[in-house]
Amino acid sequence: MSELLADSLAHATLDGTWMGKPAGASFAALDAALEEHDYAFACAVGMWGMDGYDPEAFAAACQPYPRLVPVAGFKPQHRQTLRADLLRLRELGYRGIKLHPRFSKLDIADPLIGETMEIAGQLGLVVFWCTFLHTTINEWQEADPLLTLVRQLKAAPTARVILLHGGDADLLRYMQLVRFNDRLLLDLSHTIAKYPGSSLEADVQYLFRHFDQRLCLGTDWPQFSHAQLRELYERFAEGLPLEKRVNIAHGNLARFLGVG
Repeated sequence: MSELLADSLAHATLDGTWMGKPAGASFAALDAALEEHDYAFACAVGMWGMDGYDPEAFAAACQPYPRLVPVAGFKPQHRQTLRADLLRLRELGYRGIKLHPRFSKLDIADPLIGETMEIAGQLGLVVFWCTFLHTTINEWQEADPLLTLVRQLKAAPTARVILLHGGDADLLRYMQLVRFNDRLLLDLSHTIAKYPGSSLEADVQYLFRHFDQRLCLGTDWPQFSHAQLRELYERFAEGLPLEKRVNIAHGNLARFLGVG
């Protein structure tokens, strides 16, 4: 049998919808998919303001499923209550928080983001940062996403951050940031499955070969399935030494989160 996988980004929802549409995205369905396709665990990631999300109910919904690692959807809004808000999420059992600039309409240059990352780091919460920022021209961020992220990270020296989707079309640029900073982890969710036949496939293959200690994998479920990610992992990991395969499959993410 091949290695157990870990899913860095799965969107179970309280009402089973995804982006307001029926999707069968229940916690039970997610757990069943993990069992069927040999996954050690998945990060069950809430989305602030979407699909009936409520932090207390979401954390409670994860509890019956030991394979689910709860990650809170979070939108920083009030500097004066920021530490208390994040401390409450930790008390609810969350391992991390997800910041989603597009859906939460965050200004990626807002200093409050760096402050949020730093306090999260101090409290032991891993930050899941969405790097997929493509949108309509009226809402497109004018600051360079990578350099702006660097400024936020400099303001948050204790933060540990998973870069969701690996920078998407800028995958190699983000890898060059991650390779020199062990408090960062490059996630390939969505991107690994989104661009078949493009140059990004060659980039993913290159990263599997040369940066196995800096990567993790995810489905972006229900956008993509656990069967799809399993198939992609087997293809890209073919011929790799066992140690590299295990790092990418689940080891890096487990160590980063302190689970397993």
